[in-house]
Amino acid sequence: MIARLPYGATRGETPASSHRRLSPLVALTVLLAALAPGVTACSTDAVGLIAPVLWGSESDGTSKGGVEPAVVVVTPGTGGFEVDLATEQAQGAGPQWVAASGSAAAVATLLSSVDPRTIDIRFEVSGPIDGPSGGAMLTVAVLAAIRGLELREGVTMTGTIGPDGSVGRVGLVPTKVRAAADAGYTLVLVPAANATDVDSSTGLDVVALGDSLGIEVQPVANLGEAVAAFTGGPITLGPPGSPPLRAPVATVATSTAAAMVNRLESALGTTAVSEGVRDATAERLAVSMAALAQGDAASAYGAATEGWLRLVRAEAREAAVAAATVDPLGTRARLVSDASAIATEADAALIRGSDTAGMSDTQVLSLPAALGWLTYALAVAEAAGEAAPGATGPAELGALAGTLAEQRAAVTVMWPDAFAVIGSLQSDAATTTTSPDGLLEGYVTLLVNAGEANQRYVESVLSTRNSSATSQVASSAANRLGARANSAGPVVARASAAMSMWFITSQQVAGAQAFGLYQFGIGDTVGTPRDQTTLDAAVRDAAETVDAASGTLAERGIDPGSPLWSASWGEAAAVADVGGAAAEGEVIALGELWYSAVTTFMLLAASAPGP
Repeated sequence: MIARLPYGATRGETPASSHRRLSPLVALTVLLAALAPGVTACSTDAVGLIAPVLWGSESDGTSKGGVEPAVVVVTPGTGGFEVDLATEQAQGAGPQWVAASGSAAAVATLLSSVDPRTIDIRFEVSGPIDGPSGGAMLTVAVLAAIRGLELREGVTMTGTIGPDGSVGRVGLVPTKVRAAADAGYTLVLVPAANATDVDSSTGLDVVALGDSLGIEVQPVANLGEAVAAFTGGPITLGPPGSPPLRAPVATVATSTAAAMVNRLESALGTTAVSEGVRDATAERLAVSMAALAQGDAASAYGAATEGWLRLVRAEAREAAVAAATVDPLGTRARLVSDASAIATEADAALIRGSDTAGMSDTQVLSLPAALGWLTYALAVAEAAGEAAPGATGPAELGALAGTLAEQRAAVTVMWPDAFAVIGSLQSDAATTTTSPDGLLEGYVTLLVNAGEANQRYVESVLSTRNSSATSQVASSAANRLGARANSAGPVVARASAAMSMWFITSQQVAGAQAFGLYQFGIGDTVGTPRDQTTLDAAVRDAAETVDAASGTLAERGIDPGSPLWSASWGEAAAVADVGGAAAEGEVIALGELWYSAVTTFMLLAASAPGP
């Protein structure tokens, strides 16, 4: 098992007393992966369920709520989802509802480990509802329909859904609890982050409010807890903890960790940055050196990477701000030139890295996530170069410079490190049962559709709240990634672009909805989350999901070394950042964890036992 620092140990637990627990989401992942293939919706019959989605709205200081009986239908098909807004009333449902439906389709399909080419998902609504809070309920319903599970009567739910399966914060929860009680429901699932929300008219929190209304209100943190409540269980636990890295991967992990620690130490001695950045980076160096000495490669690499990327961004930002103060035109020109050079280098590396000749099926399916360092960097560099001429003031120019510096680091260091792990994966002890190229085509369609739904929400809603240069870069990069995913070329590169598109839009949506981070993912700085507890839980649950899926893969003879390593060091980056005001480490962690989770789900689908 990979050694890890106990995540969240500095928040009330000592390292000695803290331990990782196998969450219901982990159990769900293993259960769904192990279900008999004949229990899926990949038969000749359509499976339809009614998803009772709680909704709330507020106008002129008055709030109201209700339950929308959304219909979810899963049929045999070629892959994709559709939202039926044909009725005149339903046409009032807007981009937030469509985005929630897209995320539900993607997350449920991924977690079910079903080949996305074998199913179509259709959502039908009858009312003019909008908002992201139906995402978790829709995901539960899609999962149940795919796997032939029944939903218990009298249960309803509100909450957003994240790519990691976490259930995120929503608004107007007391209003929704009252609406559920009025509609005759006996159990209401609400996001754990909303458990302490207070009803203004009674002063009761939502759990106590439910008691006063004669219904049960159950806070849930992730999809596993929600599915358990809706289906009644039982849920069977999978292998405890994560499997060990196989020797070749462990050797590469140790060498890249040592190189990253040395890189950080060297940069810290030569880079001119502000005192605050220097102090924070020195702390990461101390943590990484201690971890390396103890043989904990994941903690060493995660802490050192978080510190080094922080240093890289800060140096570029501070230099650009100083230069822009005296020569803004020259600074813009240099940023455009830098962006072009980075994009050219990323594109060349992407062409070389997409050559899968001689690779095993496991290597091919693990490659798109590693290529994410290049597809993401290429799109962001192109978008930043496009934005630079219109950037105003030293601060915006500095932000773009920091963004570009991070993309150069991705191309020159992070990608080679990730590719070295791909090369060290052992040949499959058991062959996959599905063609990797065909399976990847299915995931391209699934993730692009979900990313496009997110993007419509970002452009129509979130762009009105955040019009900074870096937010414009994120939106432009997402569109570029979608175009690349739909273009000609090697399927591993297009699958990587599809992953990156879904993640870059999910970063913006989840950052705003669940974590209160409008500066999430792209930018030289990361904001302070509104809800640190929810962000911590998302990191923890995603890491446990990758652990459990990796355990199942190892039992099947598939080497999960690439996603397992990425998830491990990503989580370590979050651990290293615990206690900081901003969330640099957590943002790095979720990026690695989301890519890793999708990779394990693809490997599970590819190695699923035949009927």
